[in-house]
Amino acid sequence: TATHAFAAPGKVSVGLYVTDTNGTTAAVGHGITVGPPPPTVVFTPSTYTAVIGQTVSFTGSATATAPGATIVSYRWGWGDGTPDGSGPTATHAFLTPGKLSVGLYVTDSFGSVGAEGHSMTISAPI
Repeated sequence: TATHAFAAPGKVSVGLYVTDTNGTTAAVGHGITVGPPPPTVVFTPSTYTAVIGQTVSFTGSATATAPGATIVSYRWGWGDGTPDGSGPTATHAFLTPGKLSVGLYVTDSFGSVGAEGHSMTISAPI
């Protein structure tokens, strides 16, 4: 097992060479694409627990980490099957009870995507 941090994006070849105790060597190689680092993403909901129909506010932010990159889009996945939201801030009213995951997906000008998710608990009104 090995790890390596590539210095720049691009297509590279990675190889593994193994030599046994008899001196026999075997090798395998793969081409991989190294992309620019994704944006860092954070968001906060106005509450982590809501009742059905309650509007929850979400405030997100992102920082492009690749040199020269800018943030080009924000997409909110509500986890409840409804259409996605957009923009750094959004509101959403959940219509079914349960525990679900809300995600914010941010794309930079190089096409790299950063994401953050939070669990939400939605309950029926009492």
